[in-house]
Amino acid sequence: MSNTVQSLLRGLRLPVLVGLAFPVVLYTQIQVLAGPTRLTVAYSAVTGAQALPWIGKDAGIFEKYGFDAQLVYIPGSAAQISTLISGDVQFSQATGPAVVHAHLAGTDVVFLTGNMKTFTWNLMAGPEIKKMQDLKGKVLGITRFGSATDFAARFVLEKFKLDPQKDVKIIQAGGIQEIVSGLIGQKFDAGLLSSPQHLTATDHGFHILLSLPDLNIPYQGNGLTTTRSFIAKNENLVRDFLKSYLAAVQYYKTNSHGTMRILAKYTKTKDARILEETYQFYNRLLDRIPYPTLDGIQMILDTAAKTNPAAKAKQPKDFVEERFLRELERSGFVDQLYAGR
Repeated sequence: MSNTVQSLLRGLRLPVLVGLAFPVVLYTQIQVLAGPTRLTVAYSAVTGAQALPWIGKDAGIFEKYGFDAQLVYIPGSAAQISTLISGDVQFSQATGPAVVHAHLAGTDVVFLTGNMKTFTWNLMAGPEIKKMQDLKGKVLGITRFGSATDFAARFVLEKFKLDPQKDVKIIQAGGIQEIVSGLIGQKFDAGLLSSPQHLTATDHGFHILLSLPDLNIPYQGNGLTTTRSFIAKNENLVRDFLKSYLAAVQYYKTNSHGTMRILAKYTKTKDARILEETYQFYNRLLDRIPYPTLDGIQMILDTAAKTNPAAKAKQPKDFVEERFLRELERSGFVDQLYAGR
């Protein structure tokens, strides 16, 4: 950081948080300097579903649209949401359960996009577990309590008439890679994994007990989020950042080689089979214009209403801000991105 920037920061007296429960440095507000607009974007897992910020950064797309974006990894959407609410992070890739529960607690977090519109995990299990009922008395690994994997695990267990409070012991691992390690280290009998990590588990003798995407359940998975209060003060910035985000979507869908190169960097794998599988899997799920799924948010609300009566009074539209996507679609911006492709 230059002396000029340091002087500006001291003059503004911006608090900086260092060394929380994760190794990141977060800025409490956007700093508009002489160059690009600086902001912080968080992602919650090292999976293909989180690739859009990686692409925006590494393919130079954010820079092209005038942003100096710092990416921070904060495992679990629930933990990530707190930094969004505090203003330490301006945009984050969070999942439906975290956004819904934060909103019900009185915050103004909303989805700008809805990238994944169904469950994206595979329930991996050891060879001795051949059917869902075999999970009774077993240990199942998730990322964190309150996370999307926690929500999905409990939802699926109940769907198959298993009580997640009594029949299966649910343990938080911390992150997707930690679930893999827990399976291989025999700490867990089963675990929810997304692509590409489920392939690593397969290589170690685990099998797909249940492919959650095959259930075709409407569910709001990860999407780009921010707060309504941030939008109110930074409408043009939000619109411009969403342009860069949609350009990252276009890159993902039209540049398989470049996307897999970026996936390899962040997932730390050079295995061509894993990279190809990951790319194809998420490419099928990602829309050119990724509107949030209102049906998927309603499903989360229905589940939340079982323990939180406040959820019954909410509508899915309360959790989304779609007008920027609609503006960009009507303006022809998205069509221009794909012109000639």
